[in-house]
Amino acid sequence: MSVYEPDVVRKLLSALEPRDLQKKFEANWKNMVKKRVESWTGHAERMTNPRPRRQYEWEAEVVEYINYVSDKTRIRSVKALARPYLDGKIPILGPHFVPPSYLHARKRSQSEPVVNPEISYLKPLRVIHPFYYPELARCPRCNCADGIQWDGWTGTGPRDVHGLMLDEAAIGTQLRCEHCKNDPTSKKGLESEPDSHSESDDGHNHKANIKGHCFATTNPGFWHGWSHWSIPGDIPIFFYRCAVTHELFDLLIELRLSSTAGTLAENVRQLHLLEYNRRKLDYLQAWKSRHTTQRGMEFFSPNPLRVFSDPYDANEYNDKPISRDMVSEVFQEFVSGTRERESEEYLRTLSGISISFDNTFRAATKATVTSREKQKSKVLKGGIISLMNENGEIVSWRFCHGQSNAEISELLEGLKTRCEALDVPPPEIFIADNCCHVRNAVTVVFPDATMKLDVWHFIMRYVTVILNPSKNPHRKEVVAEISACILKKHAEGGNPAEYWDRNEQETRLTFAFEKWSCEGTVWSAGARRVHEEQLKHVQKGCLERPRQDIRTDGSRVEGSHKGWNSLQRVHTSGIVTFTGLCHDFVLRRNVRVAFSRAAKSDFISSTHGSHHIHLVDGIAKLFNHLRLKEKAASM
Repeated sequence: MSVYEPDVVRKLLSALEPRDLQKKFEANWKNMVKKRVESWTGHAERMTNPRPRRQYEWEAEVVEYINYVSDKTRIRSVKALARPYLDGKIPILGPHFVPPSYLHARKRSQSEPVVNPEISYLKPLRVIHPFYYPELARCPRCNCADGIQWDGWTGTGPRDVHGLMLDEAAIGTQLRCEHCKNDPTSKKGLESEPDSHSESDDGHNHKANIKGHCFATTNPGFWHGWSHWSIPGDIPIFFYRCAVTHELFDLLIELRLSSTAGTLAENVRQLHLLEYNRRKLDYLQAWKSRHTTQRGMEFFSPNPLRVFSDPYDANEYNDKPISRDMVSEVFQEFVSGTRERESEEYLRTLSGISISFDNTFRAATKATVTSREKQKSKVLKGGIISLMNENGEIVSWRFCHGQSNAEISELLEGLKTRCEALDVPPPEIFIADNCCHVRNAVTVVFPDATMKLDVWHFIMRYVTVILNPSKNPHRKEVVAEISACILKKHAEGGNPAEYWDRNEQETRLTFAFEKWSCEGTVWSAGARRVHEEQLKHVQKGCLERPRQDIRTDGSRVEGSHKGWNSLQRVHTSGIVTFTGLCHDFVLRRNVRVAFSRAAKSDFISSTHGSHHIHLVDGIAKLFNHLRLKEKAASM
């Protein structure tokens, strides 16, 4: 981040010229700035979306400085033996330029400077130019570095960028590729999303099928093949309808899962208003601190106190905080570009011996589909079914249109294929709250697996037939005794629970039920029928476990419902947004669970708990590549 003072920089560079050419240098500089401002303000797009002229003038000064230093370091011949470099007297500023403040005006003048609010209206400028980013000299379509030409600045001038505390601007250059210009297929538009497997170690997709041969560095098409984490930090993230700084982008994708788009937009708006009021206060304090005579401030002062602009005045402060729709678009682009692949790729590495599964309905019922007539309907009537292994990791999930066994079998078929691809044994135990109902759906895919009943749901069925369960004084005792009828020992200290065999469970359960039946104030009229139904599960062995060395209780999948149901945060959303939230939730939860275990993989250890696994993977690949290259060079 560099403070750019136009007059200071221009005079400093002019002083490096021969004495007889200094005035001509400054005149040419000012003339180029004037022409550039006129070109920008006369563009049709700027006529419909005006910006303050003083902002254009300051940005044009920055552009002229970059033209100067870029020309000084430009390689003029392929035969040149030495790389051009800047003189030590020339300051290297950027690529993030910040306007001067009242402090600079006061310290640069012997007399009292003019204090006006316009200084606080200027916004920072981010520059995407090969002087700062020589690695951008590659065609985003064919990935070739030969035949590349930089063809000047973007014609429409700087582009507005949404920031965390205030809006900014970004200006880029145009890249032309001679290979794509002569390629007739370059006239075809983007047909489909790039292949997820074509992403290289540096986070770039080198097979992006995009249109044209001329690309602006402020256009999303230029960055189509880049992952968000591979874009240099000072370069904004560009979308078709907006652009956001890295700071704002990181905040939105980190907090979207625990908030709504509308809430995030309001939070950002409040941060913008906070910065706006701080700038207003800075102006008043700067005006107050001016030198005054003993008689005080003259009434007819040449620099009177002025009213600070309204924050949304297009000709003055011109603040445009990000909207709710833009927050949703940013998150959806993040999901489609990175998070969905991250989540799916990590899921493909997971399997389990004991698999618990269950449906949750609350969140799914809030995902709606809008018809052409703008009528909203709920199509996910079967909720979300998720599979969880003995370690508490979600290994698979899907939306369900109903509650048929066919949808369960389809999900399990994918798990079976994954186990075969990973060359790991298939699951041995499945736990559900309706074991007998879904048994056929499981055995069709995994014929050797056993189907068991979830203990938590088993106990809850007894709780529902307790008289006045919320106020019954025996409720806690009944729950503890029913649990003790099934479990020999509860899970504790990382050790799994131990279960009685079916005969012991039947004896204990029958005794406990009859005991509380004699009490007379515990069971309701339908309790015996429920008891007989649950006793059948016990007799069939649905509550005993073939293995006691792993977790097979199934309560963790029930506990995950809180996370699933929190995705919508009371508000409804479309299926696209909801799907993105699900991918984000699953990856974050799985990484958190895996990192919390004492025995974790080397990759999970290298993440330090970060859910940006493509970034971690990209760093590891790049390090390994450089290490191998270093060893090869030393041989």
